[in-house]
Amino acid sequence: LEYDEGLPLDKRIAHRQVHTMQVQFNQAVPFEDSAVLERIHLIYRLQYVKDIVLPRLMDDSTFACMTHMVHSNLTVVLDHLQKDARVLEALFVQILQGDLQSLLFLQDACRLSKQVPPMQRQALYERIVALGLFEVLVPFLRDGVLEVVAPSRAGGEACSLSQLRPLLRPRALALEILALATQSDPAPTRGYLCSEGGPGRELLRCLIRLVHEEVDQGLQGQAAELIRAAMDPTGLEGAARDQCLGTFYERGGFQDLVRPMRGSADRLKSNASVAFGAQLACELLGFAVTHHGF
Repeated sequence: LEYDEGLPLDKRIAHRQVHTMQVQFNQAVPFEDSAVLERIHLIYRLQYVKDIVLPRLMDDSTFACMTHMVHSNLTVVLDHLQKDARVLEALFVQILQGDLQSLLFLQDACRLSKQVPPMQRQALYERIVALGLFEVLVPFLRDGVLEVVAPSRAGGEACSLSQLRPLLRPRALALEILALATQSDPAPTRGYLCSEGGPGRELLRCLIRLVHEEVDQGLQGQAAELIRAAMDPTGLEGAARDQCLGTFYERGGFQDLVRPMRGSADRLKSNASVAFGAQLACELLGFAVTHHGF
C-alpha cells in the first residue's frame, strides 16, 4: 500500500514510518480494563485504514461495514467511560489543575459521543454534568487566562500534537465542550447559567464578555448561542420559567449584555470583532422580544 501505483510518488504515504516515528499513544487517565484499552487501539487502526489507507479502494458496502465496526467499538468504550467513576473523577481533577491533555480528552469524548445512540450520549453528559462539568470549564473562560498554549506532549493514539496542533487554545476547547453538551440537552446549561448562585452567574458573565471582547468571531458566535440557550424559555413552566427570565430581567443579565454597547459609537468602528459582538447582542435582544412575551 505504500507503493500504490495509482498514486504519484509525492502523494504516497509511508504508513510504516507514520506508525513507528510519528504515532504516540498517551493516556490522559489510565484505563485499567485491558479489553477496553484494546478496543481503543482497534478504533484507531480501523479509522486509519478507513480514512487514510483505503478510501480510494473501498466500495460503499466495505466503507459502511468499517464505519459500523468503529461505531460499535466506540459505543463500548464510551459506555465504559460513563460507568467508570474513577476515570472521570481523575480526569476532572486534572482539568481543574489546568492539564490541557485532559481537556483535549474530554473534548474528544464529547465529539465522539455524537456517533453513539442518544440514550447513551445522554447518560454520558448526565454523568459529567453531575461531576462538575461547568465548574471545571469556568477557569478556562475567565479574563486573563492564557489564550494560546504550546503543547508539551502528544495526546491519544494519533500523530503528535506538536505536529497537528502547534498551538492549543484552552478557551476554544472549553467553549466547544459547552456547546456540544448544550446541543445534546440545553436544560443543564440553562439551569446552571440561570441559577441564583455565584458560579452560574460567573459563567454567564464570562460568555457575555466573550461575545463583546473575543477577537475570534467563531468563538463569539458560540458564546452567543450558549446565552441564547439559557434565554430560551420553550417548554418551561412555573418556577423554572420565572428563574430563567429572572436571570436576565431581575438579576442583571441584560444590563451586562448591553453595557459594552453604551457610549460612543466610535467603539464599533475600532475593529470587526467589536461590531460583530454588538450585532450578536442585538440579535439576543431580538430573540428575547420574540420569545419572552414582554
